[in-house]
Amino acid sequence: MLSDYHTSKNYTASWQRNVPYLRELQPHPAIHIHPDTATVRGIQDEDWVIVESPHGWLKVKAEFYPGIRPDTVMILHGWWQGCKELGLADYPLLDGGTNVNIMYSLDPEKTFDPLITAMSSQTLVEVKKA
Repeated sequence: MLSDYHTSKNYTASWQRNVPYLRELQPHPAIHIHPDTATVRGIQDEDWVIVESPHGWLKVKAEFYPGIRPDTVMILHGWWQGCKELGLADYPLLDGGTNVNIMYSLDPEKTFDPLITAMSSQTLVEVKKA
């Protein structure tokens, strides 16, 4: 199960990826994955991985996160900006990029949670080494 979050120790929402100092601290998008889940898939900490849902796919780095459930992965929302000062290009907005929104259904009947009427930010995924 993939879920996204919007704030980290370095970034807020989908902004600030173009700030050189912040990108030096966290240069690449990463998915939090339990070490046991990663090991079964031949994934090491910091490996580039492909995350596929029924709706799209991302290419991000694996970040071992022992505190996460083994059946869950999480990614920070908002990776699209490059950082020209560090030679880091913008990420594509569609398949192969890091825009987590492409991982979710666009079908209006499936997009919103009927109880709270908010867009769902969870979907089933498979993670494999890139």
